[in-house]
Amino acid sequence: GVSDKLVIDIDHDIAQPGDKYLICSDGLFKDITLDDIAQAMNQIPFKAAQSLIETALANEANDNVTVIVVEAATPGS
Repeated sequence: GVSDKLVIDIDHDIAQPGDKYLICSDGLFKDITLDDIAQAMNQIPFKAAQSLIETALANEANDNVTVIVVEAATPGS
């Protein structure tokens, strides 16, 4: 939704090689289960994002769905 106030959650952690992070709009969570998300995140980032969007659309998502998946790399790679 649209609001005059932006609420941001910030957390600090040390990423380990292979850790994956999901950044998405609330439209994703309205039309997909946490199990679907966990299963998709087992894929490489591009495929994970693609799978999440396809699942949300197959479930007839009625909101915009934005998905970014990133994976921490090994230092120096």
